[in-house]
Amino acid sequence: MNLVITIGNTNSAVFLCGKKCRKAGTCRTGEKNGRKSIRKILAGIPGGITVAAIVSVVPQYNKIWTTELNKRGITSIRFLNAATVARSLLEISYKPLGSLGADRIAGALGAVCLFPEKNRIVIDAGTAITVNAVSKKNEFLGGMIFPGPAALLQALYERTSLLPKLKLTSGKNAIGRTTSECMRLGVLHQSAGGIESAVRSIIKGLSWKNYEIAATGGGWRSIEKLISLPARYEPELAAEGANYWLEKEKVKVKN
Repeated sequence: MNLVITIGNTNSAVFLCGKKCRKAGTCRTGEKNGRKSIRKILAGIPGGITVAAIVSVVPQYNKIWTTELNKRGITSIRFLNAATVARSLLEISYKPLGSLGADRIAGALGAVCLFPEKNRIVIDAGTAITVNAVSKKNEFLGGMIFPGPAALLQALYERTSLLPKLKLTSGKNAIGRTTSECMRLGVLHQSAGGIESAVRSIIKGLSWKNYEIAATGGGWRSIEKLISLPARYEPELAAEGANYWLEKEKVKVKN
């Protein structure tokens, strides 16, 4: 059994991973009582686990997590990033290498596990939406980044005088009849259209005729009905990728 922690822009999560990864708890990244929330989650983790993988896109919170993990006796903590992923697992074509987000790498590794020896498009719909290409030779080729629907809603509120601050909910109507409905529908359709356009552009640019699409992220469910792409939704894709990497790291250490 392995422990995987994902530290995202909005939420952080802890996963127990064996053959599959199971979410053990979540908390808001950077919340006021963050340590208390982390301790509560870790208190439910079974004993005997000494190794953990962290996938973080918010480095300032890494130390808090490592400190609390150490208190639980988890002392071997490995950070997944472009420098720690072996080329035998994922060949990364990206410049500068260190600027590639750990979440994108973990998602790519998850897609490698999900679709062996296939060309893959990896969509992660979160605070930001990323659309990445991973070849059947396990090459990370790059992709696109643009705001997710919740970030677009916040931008409308912050950059205008009269538009309200809203929480993201799924649009139920084809056309908005209130300002709030119009805003929510607008950002959902913009996100969905952006994803479809990005996928078409990547496929055309790489001349791919055969490929698979993996989708993940907390925002995917709110837009998936607006997208015609044949995507397979895997909510724990990044955790699965990190666990795959961690298993390979453990074998390497033993050898």
